[in-house]
Amino acid sequence: MKPIRRPALAAAALFSVTLFARAEAPQPAAPAGEALPKASDFLRFDEGEEKSQLKLAVTRYSKDGVTVDLVSAVHLGDPAYFEALGDRFKKYDCVLFEMVGGDQLDRLEDDPDAQKEKEEALGGAAQLMKFAQGMMKNFLKLEYQLDNIDYHAENFVHADLSLEEFAAIQEETGNTFADFIGQMMQKEFARIAQAKEDGEHPGETAEINPLQLFAMLNSPDGGDRMKLMMGRQFANMNHLMEDYTKEGEGSVVIAERNKKAMEVFETELKNGKKKLAIYYGAFHMPDFAYRLGKLGFKEGETDWITAWDVAMPKGVKPKAPEEEK
Repeated sequence: MKPIRRPALAAAALFSVTLFARAEAPQPAAPAGEALPKASDFLRFDEGEEKSQLKLAVTRYSKDGVTVDLVSAVHLGDPAYFEALGDRFKKYDCVLFEMVGGDQLDRLEDDPDAQKEKEEALGGAAQLMKFAQGMMKNFLKLEYQLDNIDYHAENFVHADLSLEEFAAIQEETGNTFADFIGQMMQKEFARIAQAKEDGEHPGETAEINPLQLFAMLNSPDGGDRMKLMMGRQFANMNHLMEDYTKEGEGSVVIAERNKKAMEVFETELKNGKKKLAIYYGAFHMPDFAYRLGKLGFKEGETDWITAWDVAMPKGVKPKAPEEEK
């Protein structure tokens, strides 16, 4: 039986995009000989004999008495993960958070018409992702970020595009959220084809056949098996992000939203804030790190917060970390 790649890859790709959150214009390019940080600097998947863990970085940058922590996010996590974040957020002067349209947070929560406007602005792909997130939340037995983080806290500051800004950039660039998902999936299919041509293992998401997928979805430990597969995929995402760190390429999902966040960051600095956090999806962070470096901020310590504890399914052995090429 031939492997069926698309269902498993679609699930992994849709969930992977939730690490970015929602929305595509160029990112800054590092000067010749200077490498941008990689996604793996902000997200890792540690495997053990009894359990594996998806971990997200909190990396500190400092300059002239000001500190800013890049708090990497995943939008579905264990309750303990969100509790740890909530405790940490109380210690900052301000927490800059991502959410397209989050400048109208109260209206989005209370007005069904506002939520409908947002879904229409983000397009069908975002609605599909929302549906997929709901299914995965239940199957993976995880909690959703928006249900567990207090976005109304006094120190929370919206630092993302408004719906109007998002729509205007889409119109100007001709790029949509659906384009971004499609580009990521095309890159993954191309990577799999190239790996097979080179005689290399293409990865387990490429090898799942219909019977294996059906068994996973109906197994008592199917959630852990899916989380293990997805965690391994997340840990090897650098190849999907390479084009989004090249000058003249990138996306509204990453670059334009990060640019807006940095504008808000600089405003908060002018307002006298000294201890800040930028709370965004993990795959935004290499770009943020580069932008902070351009402002003279120096990287310091990194803490790792466990987002998922995954019990190792019976008969599954942990994989050794792959060396980056």
